[in-house]
Amino acid sequence: MVGQPLCGVDPYEIECSTSVEVSLLPPHLWHQVFDAILSHARQTEELLSMVSCGRLHQRLLQTLGWLPQKIGRPLEQGQLIELRLTHQEIAKVIFRSRLTMTRLLKQSSLFGSHDST
Repeated sequence: MVGQPLCGVDPYEIECSTSVEVSLLPPHLWHQVFDAILSHARQTEELLSMVSCGRLHQRLLQTLGWLPQKIGRPLEQGQLIELRLTHQEIAKVIFRSRLTMTRLLKQSSLFGSHDST
């Protein structure tokens, strides 16, 4: 559930990374989707907690741990994120530049734990 009434940003824009089906939810039906709104608020708080972490390396670790929980598919070896995330997209999540993200991933022992192709 997304939209300008939830965030107060005008104009409100969203870009989807995968195919989605969009339906308009009239305000008089919002009470029926309270759980979705609450989930959205919790997810926002999780993101804010991650990006407010002081150390950049810790932010990256938290983000890479959080993503599979939210969008991963379970495998024997762990979780698979089926989106092809670029260094730029990960950098946006933790409010850093692509160059900084690439440098951090190269320096990190995590570099071998993801497919960078």
